[in-house]
Amino acid sequence: MKKRSFVILSLALFSLCSCGKDSSESVLSSSETIEEPITNKTLLDKKAKEFQNLADRCVYDFDPTSVEMTKRTNPDGSELTANDIRELTKSIKSIDETRTKEGKEIHVCYRFERVFAEGFNGDYTIHKAKAVLYEDGLSFFERNGVTSGGVWWKESDTIHVSTTRSGRIIETESREIDGELYLPIPNINSYNDSLTPINARGGYYYPVIGIFIEDIRLQKEVSADDVFYKTPIGDECPVYVIDKSLNYYPINSFDDELKFLHLPEWNYPHDDEYVAEYKGMTAIYSVKVLPSKRNYSLNSTELTDKTFPLYTFDYLKYIEASSTDDLAFNYRIKGNELHTYLNPKTDELTTFLPNGRLERTNISFNYSEEDNHFDTTYKGNEFGFTFKSQDSLEISLGDKKETLKIGLSHVFKSYLPYAFITDHDHNHEGCLVDQLPESLDLHNSRGVLAVVIKSSAN
Repeated sequence: MKKRSFVILSLALFSLCSCGKDSSESVLSSSETIEEPITNKTLLDKKAKEFQNLADRCVYDFDPTSVEMTKRTNPDGSELTANDIRELTKSIKSIDETRTKEGKEIHVCYRFERVFAEGFNGDYTIHKAKAVLYEDGLSFFERNGVTSGGVWWKESDTIHVSTTRSGRIIETESREIDGELYLPIPNINSYNDSLTPINARGGYYYPVIGIFIEDIRLQKEVSADDVFYKTPIGDECPVYVIDKSLNYYPINSFDDELKFLHLPEWNYPHDDEYVAEYKGMTAIYSVKVLPSKRNYSLNSTELTDKTFPLYTFDYLKYIEASSTDDLAFNYRIKGNELHTYLNPKTDELTTFLPNGRLERTNISFNYSEEDNHFDTTYKGNEFGFTFKSQDSLEISLGDKKETLKIGLSHVFKSYLPYAFITDHDHNHEGCLVDQLPESLDLHNSRGVLAVVIKSSAN
């Protein structure tokens, strides 16, 4: 059976170590526990084969398996010193898939990466380590903000790397565990002697061609409660990178380049999508969302005696959906987590509940000009902004006034509103909108901030 090389992706940065007295330091042992993801390899292999056509179309002429690397020495046959290694690698400033030396492209032969979190006494630390070994025998390590160059060679099937730390040579070598290749990334931090090696998984490097979601153990149908209280994506559903050789490896959830985009629908049942994004690549996990079987009700009684400015979303603070069907846990969903629609003509708020019900609530708005007016100065001109309704904004400059069609939204599930123009005729002389910047921060006597966006695309 073909051996498969895995890498846990990570990022880190390193700065070249200072020179000094040469000594040798070994990192060939580590007490760190290597935890493997629980997956069905057969099904993952099958999923990887779906990328065969894409791999065939990926043009990559370099064959990393053809490189045979012997131990590097000085021209006179003497062993390299830490100063020699620093001189050889001084031009490498960061880890890249390729380097250029004297106009020639230098490819990566091996790549090792790891990201993991560690907690102790309430402290939470994310560790990131990465190593690349180039075809010219040079190497480069990154670990938690520190970098170090080195040299590598092979003896039998074992990779040896010599790097530097505080003027000393540090040696590390690969090991194979359960058919997978590991390289301990040593401590190269000159200011911390207590760091232990990080076992990074890796193998031959080939260009990445895509990503996919491991959805083997995920439900294909979930309740609306699951959408609110636990995402179908997460630790149970790792995202895998796949390269031209069809080797695949998981992107650790601590890698901040991995993002999930979720744009839910609110009518039930419906098909929902979670989109994983990583370095410009996307993968989609689809799930059918069924209405909750719980008896949800909308609690909005606190809205009765309150009025709100036309531009605000504060009313969302005073509504929540709850269910007490499960006596052990009272399910509550706050207003800014619920999907709502406000009719700007009738001031009626429609709330979509997880059990498929629609609840309607009348919102009381304050239409007074004083509470809905903002003044601001731009390029020496005093502009006035007055919200006339939920979908209408008046801009004034001196005696000139223009009324704009707008939409309202709120930022990052907070209650800070911003307005964006949905319809406006710019084809007239002295258009006020054309005299404004793309956005403005507005303050009134209530100390409330609003943002007016010129582009309807926002």
